[in-house]
Amino acid sequence: MSNREAAPHAKLTRNRLQEIVALHERLVTGKTQGMRAALAHHDLSGCDLSHRNLSRADFQSAQLKRARLVETRFCDATLFLADLSMANLLGADLTGADLRGASFRGALLDKAVLANADLREAAVMRYGADKQPDPENRRTDLSAAHAVGADLSNTRLAGTIMLHADLSETKMRWTDLRNADLRNANLAGAALESANLTGANLGGANLRGTSLVGAKITGANFTGSDITHAVIDADVLLAAELKSAHKTEYAPIEDDELAKILAAHATWLASGGKSGERADFTRRDLSGRDLSGINLSMAAFVSANLRRTDFKGAILAACDASGADLEAANLCEADLRGISLARAFLMRADVSRAQLGPLQRVGRGRIDFFANCEHANFAGADLSGTDLRRAQLTHANLTATNLTRSDLRGAKLADARLRDAILDKALTDGDEVAASAGVDAAD
Repeated sequence: MSNREAAPHAKLTRNRLQEIVALHERLVTGKTQGMRAALAHHDLSGCDLSHRNLSRADFQSAQLKRARLVETRFCDATLFLADLSMANLLGADLTGADLRGASFRGALLDKAVLANADLREAAVMRYGADKQPDPENRRTDLSAAHAVGADLSNTRLAGTIMLHADLSETKMRWTDLRNADLRNANLAGAALESANLTGANLGGANLRGTSLVGAKITGANFTGSDITHAVIDADVLLAAELKSAHKTEYAPIEDDELAKILAAHATWLASGGKSGERADFTRRDLSGRDLSGINLSMAAFVSANLRRTDFKGAILAACDASGADLEAANLCEADLRGISLARAFLMRADVSRAQLGPLQRVGRGRIDFFANCEHANFAGADLSGTDLRRAQLTHANLTATNLTRSDLRGAKLADARLRDAILDKALTDGDEVAASAGVDAAD
């Protein structure tokens, strides 16, 4: 608990700030004549301290709005009541930091590490003009923060405000989220194994593909949350708390309606969009259908049910199939150039000899469109002989995939999981693929 009265925020010249940081770095690296950075109650808004080592520094109640803190080290630092609104903390290391009552509203925290950090609410004692104590509880605020792929493992987030935060693909194993406000947050693909969600508010949250194995959900609110493809213990799935959650509902489509849509789409393509109508299968159920060899270029399959659908040899160039369920689908020899498969599920799909390379020189601007497979799940899929040149595979799950003779040159594989993937005779750029291949799929 802090009993300090609000103090005016001191300002520093750029040179003086750099001197303080340099002395601090001498201290934390074991060099002589170092001194701990005491920057409590300072206004450091807009400063650039990227790549600096500020472990154990004191930033209590500091203003760090819009600060650039890319890959900065704040291990065990004190950021109690600090304001980091709109700050850029990409890849920053906040392991074990005291972040109670801090504000991260709109901050960028992608790939940041907050493992074992303390983000609980802060108890603050203020004193008014009459010198009487006025207790106040300040909740840590991550509203609208962007923390894709961040590590929040074993972090204390009880009571934290996380409205509309993007926490997709985050590691939140063993995290304390009791009574946290996660309304409308994006938790797609997050690892919440053994997390404590007791009393948390997840109303309207996106939990598609989220792992909740071993999680405690007593008293949690899941009203309107989407748990499609979420991995949940069988007994927990029957809990009263999840009765108000839902899985994506797919609208059925009859044969005659499908035939009309396909005919209108063919006319639309042949006329260059002047007549007919683009096919839109958003959230439609096309599971098990035979669509092999059909030209479906630029069709919309957003969040559609395409399980076991046969697209062999089909033309799906420039389609939007983001979030679609393509488990065990047949995409063998399909033209998938420039397609969006962001967050799509393609487990055990046959994508062999397909084209997932760029769609080149499109339109008057002669622009190249790359296949977007970011966060897509290809676990166990057959991608042998597939053209994946320059495909966007960031955060993609390629665990146990068959990539024999595939072409991965120029593919973006940052944080992709390639554990147990078969890469025999695959064409690669080398280092990036090798690094991703060593990442455990459970990490």
